[in-house]
Amino acid sequence: MMSQSSNVKNFVSSEDGEEFKELVKKHYKGFVHVPARELTPPSFYNDAKKAFERLRDANYYHYDVVMAGGKHCSRTFVKRTLVGCPGITYKYLSLRTRCNSHDEVNLQY
Repeated sequence: MMSQSSNVKNFVSSEDGEEFKELVKKHYKGFVHVPARELTPPSFYNDAKKAFERLRDANYYHYDVVMAGGKHCSRTFVKRTLVGCPGITYKYLSLRTRCNSHDEVNLQY
């Protein structure tokens, strides 16, 4: 016999159609999902990918260090970056990230 919890999906993607649309509408007000094939101009996806790769190659992404339970410092599993106007910060799960000023990001194409 299958338990009720085994029917719960861990991930939902845009390929899930109406279920995805309802979750976005209910929990992510203002979020807009545009499939890559619908982006205009068509080069947008490739340009964005190249921009992220240039940031990566210039070491703009970093691991965050957190103190779980207030006892031990550990590195997060993912690298992040924030690029924007000087002084901007972003807070997520009690972790504050400061931005790299877009004026200072001078990457060669």
